[in-house]
Amino acid sequence: MNSFSVSKESRRFLLIDDDTEFCTYFSRYAHSIGMTLDFYTSLLDLEAFTTNSAYDVVIIDFDLGAHVGPDLVNYLSALFGNIPIYLVSAYSKERIQPYLVNHPTIEYISKSLGFANIIATIQMRLMSPESHQKLIKGVSHNRDSKVSRKRDNFA
Repeated sequence: MNSFSVSKESRRFLLIDDDTEFCTYFSRYAHSIGMTLDFYTSLLDLEAFTTNSAYDVVIIDFDLGAHVGPDLVNYLSALFGNIPIYLVSAYSKERIQPYLVNHPTIEYISKSLGFANIIATIQMRLMSPESHQKLIKGVSHNRDSKVSRKRDNFA
């Protein structure tokens, strides 16, 4: 595990990505803006060192080699419960969206947005009371509703 702990008041972010370079740069950026971000480069490392209550947000790459698609989404839902999970990927939203239909606490963000916009998108979604209530209740997002379209404009 690698960690930059800067502020006790900031949310604790967990990044899981098999691209060590991406993790390193992302964590440096998070540190530079005063955020706490731990990262792991494999799910095996994560299982050995963490409990799900240690984090407020999980950011994970959609393709971790051996773990991808529905297996990954099911595993994350079981491991993290109602903690908001954001899948980051170079894959298109259309390719990933079918895996997320039954998992209301998992959302997609494109890696192409860059570190600052990924974090800004997550923070904006976490600040939305409506979004927060849906996550807590486990209510499935209606991805075709006006609310979802407005929220997706931030992505």
